[in-house]
Amino acid sequence: MSRGVEGDVAAEEEFGGGNSKEGWMLKRRKLRGGWRKVYVVLSGEEMKYGETRDITTRVIPLVGCEVNASPPSSSHQFTFSLKFTKSSRVHNFAVDNEDDYHQWLQTIYSARMGTDTTKHSDLSEACILQ
Repeated sequence: MSRGVEGDVAAEEEFGGGNSKEGWMLKRRKLRGGWRKVYVVLSGEEMKYGETRDITTRVIPLVGCEVNASPPSSSHQFTFSLKFTKSSRVHNFAVDNEDDYHQWLQTIYSARMGTDTTKHSDLSEACILQ
């Protein structure tokens, strides 16, 4: 059985609106293919992640990035990927539940568009899931 995002560490999420959100997710490893728990901070037009809330050294610029809903895997149901349009690099993420999934995607779409989520109640047409 796979270990979820929340596991033995509480998912410290803050969703105060705007283009910011933070919390625990799983990220698929590039070379080994396994999943690891990372703390993600989305602020403005970039998403940072790392081993802890205080160590978020990796940065994904969201402008010019494709967001794709991924099909559920045998171990993770709520997954999505971020792909750079000018390279083949893909970042795969998973969250534990549908609410978190939709909140993360809405915040990412808004950041890509420079849109404040607190000013728009429905962003369903803002970006098309691929």
